Amino acid sequence: MIMSFKEFVMKQEDAIDEVESVTRFKGYKVEFKKTQINDFFVLHKEEEWFKDKYHPVDEPKRTKEVNKSIRSRLKVYLDLMEQGHLDNVSLDVGQQEQMLKLLDKVVIKLEGGTDDEVKELDEGDNAASESESPTKSSTSASSAKKEESSGKKEEKEGKESPKKVKKEDGEDDDEDELRPPGDDEPAPPGM
Repeated sequence: MIMSFKEFVMKQEDAIDEVESVTRFKGYKVEFKKTQINDFFVLHKEEEWFKDKYHPVDEPKRTKEVNKSIRSRLKVYLDLMEQGHLDNVSLDVGQQEQMLKLLDKVVIKLEGGTDDEVKELDEGDNAASESESPTKSSTSASSAKKEESSGKKEEKEGKESPKKVKKEDGEDDDEDELRPPGDDEPAPPGM
């Protein structure tokens, strides 16, 4: 960590004047920053992110890829806007289905899909678009998992909670009886 001016002056000889102390402190700060930069370089020079960002050969390639990706996304956005797919779309909580459909359209277009494939999604032909749309298939898979886990949860709760069973003929018909799980035979009268 860099020393404060006061700490720096305390380490200097007593005969130093103000101008000389300020000049030396500026030199100290420059040297400290150079050391920090060099340490950072040595520590990260072999990492991929560092090469992508700073290497003279890799950095221009990465910049071209990023610019190509940005142009592609802009083209998809403009296409969807011109075709009216963005009209009446809002980010309200109640519009989740509409937003998911729009995101599916974006994914289709980014992956090189055609306008016909986007129209199929609009027409409700989800069978063809689900296989091509990772967002839709992942959404369907996650909802299927939720249904499966909720079914297991209900099944588990059903096993653990007492069952409400109607009493047999001849017994009091007004009340239902609670029985512990696994107790399928009728309870003796009076219990």
